[in-house]
Amino acid sequence: MSELLNISSIGYTAYNNPMRAIRGGDLFEEVIPAPNWQTKIVKRDASVDETVAEMLKVIKQSAWQTKALSKRLQGKDLYTTCGNIWKFLFSHIKYKEDDEGKEQLREPSLSWYLRTIRGIDCDDFSIFAGTILYNLNIPFYLRIAKYGTKTYFQHVYVIVPLLNKKYITIDTVLDE
Repeated sequence: MSELLNISSIGYTAYNNPMRAIRGGDLFEEVIPAPNWQTKIVKRDASVDETVAEMLKVIKQSAWQTKALSKRLQGKDLYTTCGNIWKFLFSHIKYKEDDEGKEQLREPSLSWYLRTIRGIDCDDFSIFAGTILYNLNIPFYLRIAKYGTKTYFQHVYVIVPLLNKKYITIDTVLDE
């Protein structure tokens, strides 16, 4: 399945969504395991390549945590499935950037636990979505982005490739 995980980059303007109201998650508690309380902190000043490589490792190693959830979110076609993944993540998990100077990568079970307490950032959302797509054997890319006058990449999200250089974006930092 390693061929399903690739990296691409593009300039992009992300909407920094404040702590939004979310739905209760009782329907999903039984399919998401308890967290193991490990947060992976990528080394200080890690390069983009190092961070994305770690994200891909976390996706592969923690995909088992969303196996049952993946089946629930699978739709009749690719568009429906991707829409279900986006709706689930957007409506059940708050967004919050990591603390300044830290790049923390969380497994889905820990992200689920933190969903109401503090929220998670774009790389945690991408890891969560990536594990679901990985379980469903749906090819995807992690797209890194920078915006404004920044000289460094500061955002990551998932895209699912289609034909003719088109793709479906799964970016739960955005409102749609």
